[in-house]
Amino acid sequence: LQQIRLMKRDMGMRSRRAAREKAIEYISRYFAQYVPLDARFTDEADGKKLLDYNGPVGDFTRSSLTAKHNQRAITRFGLDSWLPALNELHTIAAAFAYGVADEELGFQAIGRTFCATVASKYDILCIARQDRVCQYYQGIVDLFRLWTPRLSKS
Repeated sequence: LQQIRLMKRDMGMRSRRAAREKAIEYISRYFAQYVPLDARFTDEADGKKLLDYNGPVGDFTRSSLTAKHNQRAITRFGLDSWLPALNELHTIAAAFAYGVADEELGFQAIGRTFCATVASKYDILCIARQDRVCQYYQGIVDLFRLWTPRLSKS
């Protein structure tokens, strides 16, 4: 029985270590791959004098956008550079949201910037998630909903 307990404890420690290693991998991916992609989108939007979304964050549906924000969202959605950036962000978010990577470590490292990024891209996410059957970027939404209250609390 003692050997079984030790083996179970060892398996738990290995699992936690693997999740932390994955977290470090995805944190690095956030900075090395996502941030430059987002910078391209920001540069393109700035070049066309399109401001980031600055309204309230709701339920990530198009109906949650005001008429003013909806019109600006359509224009921002028309830019090509948001797609690779949000696809990369979704991959990173899914790893933390669905248990591949240790989300607590991820929150400590990128929680604040992740939540700020999602809030600034809220309008684009709302338009991209119009399909009710299979909404895109669910990993981003789930992680945002997990981390935002924790961020507010801290």
